[in-house]
Amino acid sequence: MSKEKLKSFLDQDHTKFKLLLKEAVINHITELTAANNDLYGYAIQLGESYDEMQPVGLYNRESDLSNPIDSYRLSPDEWRGWEADPFELVSAEIESLNEQFQAVHENERDDFEFDEDEIQYIKKFHSDTLSVLKELKDEGFFNSLQDSIILIWLTDSDYELKEKSVALLNSTEIHTRFINQ
Repeated sequence: MSKEKLKSFLDQDHTKFKLLLKEAVINHITELTAANNDLYGYAIQLGESYDEMQPVGLYNRESDLSNPIDSYRLSPDEWRGWEADPFELVSAEIESLNEQFQAVHENERDDFEFDEDEIQYIKKFHSDTLSVLKELKDEGFFNSLQDSIILIWLTDSDYELKEKSVALLNSTEIHTRFINQ
């Protein structure tokens, strides 16, 4: 495939992905808070490679904590709620985009390292996810979760993205608590 086709693909906007993700987050949080609004943490977990990018909604409630000052309070890996079902349409769109990417991307590597194009593609999902969550914050969607932490979570990696999402999506107090945990 030509570098021009790959560049064109990497430069395209993932409008459908962002719309589906936004709708899924709205529906998921609305469902989670409808009966019991003691939700204090919500995260979108993403995979570390484009073929593992299926989002999962992670959440925890005050009632899930054995101790209100639980040391795992701000660590989504330890939260009770892990749900992929609300993101099925988003995952299907990611699979479609992955097929398009693979059709224009020549993978010449013999090891497990990502090339520059793969890194750019992965980072696009991360930045698109952050922009969707920021848009929801700016629209006031998270106002009912004022003391909650909202973030993008990547298990055991990319602290920069996690920290950036916490800084953009939360109060200064929550951001400070997160970086000091």
